[in-house]
Amino acid sequence: MAFLLPISLLPLRAVGQEKDSVGPHSSQMQEGDPQCFSIHVRLNGAQIDGPQVIVLKTKQIESTAYLEHGCFKVPPALLTKKALDVSFTVSGSRVYLSAIATGFFSGPWDIDLADKKFGSGVRPPKHTHAKEACAVAFHVGEPERALVQAPCRTPK
Repeated sequence: MAFLLPISLLPLRAVGQEKDSVGPHSSQMQEGDPQCFSIHVRLNGAQIDGPQVIVLKTKQIESTAYLEHGCFKVPPALLTKKALDVSFTVSGSRVYLSAIATGFFSGPWDIDLADKKFGSGVRPPKHTHAKEACAVAFHVGEPERALVQAPCRTPK
């Protein structure tokens, strides 16, 4: 004798979705899962393709992360550190951000680059050229945090 269950009692999953998958921007990060963050880049105010590969560094460890489903996953061993250096290549530039607190690796980043001059609100340190600076906004927590690092950008 066969038992029939009403369809509403069956667990639902999207086609192709793994049973335990969690989206890159989901707040349901499961314990033990690496943190996930995204990087969006603008050059002279125009959106450009962000990095596909990044390198995460501490003094003892270097790790490569690849863009998967719109985000980069940070290995749990690196998240125990206070800060990480991040480097990547975009549109003819190498970007190197130093000493980024690991708390910022759980949400999206906006990075602004400029060849000659940043828009209003972004002031690079004195005696630096705009083409060598990076303005980063971290969209993690409230209030959001931002910083300008220079030098952080060199030609590829």
